[in-house]
Amino acid sequence: FIIVTLYFLYKKNDIKNYMYIAILALSIILYQITLSRTGFICLLIILFLSITLKYNIINRFKCISFLRYLPFILGCGIILLSLLYDGNNQVFIILDKLFSGRLYYNNLFLTQMPISILGVDMSILENADLFLDCGYVLLFLSHGIFVFALFMYYTYKILKGINYRTDILFYIIVSVLIYCITEYFLTNILINYTLIYYNKFIFEEKS
Repeated sequence: FIIVTLYFLYKKNDIKNYMYIAILALSIILYQITLSRTGFICLLIILFLSITLKYNIINRFKCISFLRYLPFILGCGIILLSLLYDGNNQVFIILDKLFSGRLYYNNLFLTQMPISILGVDMSILENADLFLDCGYVLLFLSHGIFVFALFMYYTYKILKGINYRTDILFYIIVSVLIYCITEYFLTNILINYTLIYYNKFIFEEKS
């Protein structure tokens, strides 16, 4: 996923049609090996949106600009769903299956760990049976409500400042946000390289 999105970012709209086919084939092969459903879906989204950008089809969909609010929708939505999770409710059971059991584990962490403005030490909950694999819940607990809200705000501001009609970076950031529903690397700059653009935004704001 990271290599493919870096390639899209480097080539912009200068990608040959045969490369789309090659990337699609590679994505299918990698999915068969890793079984990473979210990663596969995100790659398909990037492929589709890259093609629409290349042929100026994206301009027909003005509602796309609504995606700039995705940080708030996903961040708050995942936290709320996880807190409200009820293992006896059929709707939550179905949703939990879609998220491969992550709602259940998110709920355990959110209900067993103290929620703090400045975050808590994650090692205080030492239970090998608990598995936290959601970037939003991890950010919310480990860095606190303040940093969580600040991160969502800055992500929104960055998306708002990118021209979604021409710049693939907009959709790469969106795909990372979607991916981190089921992955932990939301704030890991070694994997989530889009965090580099957060620094650019902060320095521009100060200047």
